[in-house]
Amino acid sequence: MSTAITRIKIGFEQDVVYARQRARLLADVLGYDLNDQTRIGTAVSEIARNAYQYGGGGEVEFALEGTPKPHSFTITVRDHGAGIKNLDAIMEGHYTSHTGMGIGMMGARRLMDDFRIETAPESGTAVFMKKNLPLTTTEITPVVLNRIADTLAAQRTESPLDEIRIQNQELLRTLDELSRQRKELEDTNRGVLALYAELDEKVIELQGVDQLKSRFLSHMSHEFRTPLNSILALTRLLLDRADGDLTPEQEKQVTFILEAASDLHTLVSGLLDLAKIESGKMNVTPRACSVEEIFSSLRGMVKPMVTNKDVELIFEQQKNIPELFMDDGKVSQILRNFLSNALKFTVSGSIRVLARTDENQSIVSFAVEDTGIGIAAKDLERIFDEYAQVETAQQGRPKGTGLGLPISRKLAELLGGRISVVSTPGKGSTFSVHLPVRYGSESTPAPDTAQKAMLPFQVQYCMKPIDREWLLGALRDIDRRAPIEKVLIIDDDSTMRHVFRNHLIDTDYTLIEAADGATGLNLAHDARPGVIVLDLIMPGMDGFEVLEQLKSHPSTQSIPIIICTSKLLDEDDIKFLHRVSGADRGSWKS
Repeated sequence: MSTAITRIKIGFEQDVVYARQRARLLADVLGYDLNDQTRIGTAVSEIARNAYQYGGGGEVEFALEGTPKPHSFTITVRDHGAGIKNLDAIMEGHYTSHTGMGIGMMGARRLMDDFRIETAPESGTAVFMKKNLPLTTTEITPVVLNRIADTLAAQRTESPLDEIRIQNQELLRTLDELSRQRKELEDTNRGVLALYAELDEKVIELQGVDQLKSRFLSHMSHEFRTPLNSILALTRLLLDRADGDLTPEQEKQVTFILEAASDLHTLVSGLLDLAKIESGKMNVTPRACSVEEIFSSLRGMVKPMVTNKDVELIFEQQKNIPELFMDDGKVSQILRNFLSNALKFTVSGSIRVLARTDENQSIVSFAVEDTGIGIAAKDLERIFDEYAQVETAQQGRPKGTGLGLPISRKLAELLGGRISVVSTPGKGSTFSVHLPVRYGSESTPAPDTAQKAMLPFQVQYCMKPIDREWLLGALRDIDRRAPIEKVLIIDDDSTMRHVFRNHLIDTDYTLIEAADGATGLNLAHDARPGVIVLDLIMPGMDGFEVLEQLKSHPSTQSIPIIICTSKLLDEDDIKFLHRVSGADRGSWKS
């Protein structure tokens, strides 16, 4: 429901000025601010001028919509013309006129909250405009309407010249407001630029923190590994009865110590791997290899893990799988994680390690299939979250770090592949990694390069703690090529030297010890050992410098070197070992 306030006839140009004055005055009485008063007066002036100029005259009606408390101020302008042709084109801004027709209507529409036109050749044109009332506007009573009428009656009619003066004043106020808003915008822009600069600083700071974290993990991994390796080596010596028999209770306690140290060692290794992958420092080193090589290496690595006689470990591969070109070390790490989980959750039955290719022989898939307890469908994605572990009714709280599968997924993505899992609770699980047969787009290595990669060489590498069986096997392999009498160990860790003494105590080898690099280098020249076991991280002269000097001197360059260290080698370390050894790859024991 609307309440009419006043009407103005538009017959002369002076009436257009009068309509604008009335519109501005009513806007002032109704509580609009100066900006809205100007907007309303300008809109009424433009539409009233159209009615006079194009419609042959008309009228302007002012009203309030809504009672008892109105919500909008409405203005209706009607003319007596023949309607507006091309109205849609005019309102969309596509119509051009030498008289400027349409510009006023488009401007008025922008100034008002609601704008609507009805036009027809036989009835002329009616323009309906609304402006929402300020929230401070009170209830419109007869008293208020009388006050509005008195205000309108008391208004002095301004001349066109006076109206131009008022419009100029309004224009100046508008320009001043625009200037103020521009200054605010400039201040805002400066604030945004300052915020971006601060965000850039935070990004740089976070990158520095991330690099610091990676350096910390890399450094502390060695610091953690050194005492852990000592614990692992000494507990194994005790369990091997190297210093005499143990009571059943002592054996149980030492076994607990060994298991706890092994879990912590796995956690430290997992954290470092995760940090290297996330920082982009995990390098891919592809080479020509075969499924047989990967399976052979994997058998040796998982053999100590298979302690349950009720579980059979089976390796199967599809016939005619082509030669692979990939980082076989990282593939073995993925499969080792799969096997570790399978062994944890398989009480009886079998664990099968499978390899097959697709029809085009472009994708090779390795799978670990078990007959264990299985995984519920709701947990299949969660198991790939870092540190996530699934508690089961059969086994209660799970063992492990919760990093094996997340690292495996990241490694698979790094190799250009993906991981999939299928599982049925109570029947078992199958974890698969699908990889390109040839990593990236690199071409097949030349035959002499592939052959050279398989030749024996003079530098080998293994991770601490060194396994006695592996050490004796490596020494026998070297002994077959050149007889060994003396074994020189260069290691600043007295515990590891003690472990080596125990490993060789019942052999024909003579052990010579050096607690630092410089002493070890002198002993290598003087004693001429048949093989040198070398640690890399030592104070003063480290193992890298010792190795380089050994390989650069004619009297020691042919001595085989076994590097035994807690340091995880990065790409630069591997390149260095390849350079000093004069071969393409090493013997690796993780």
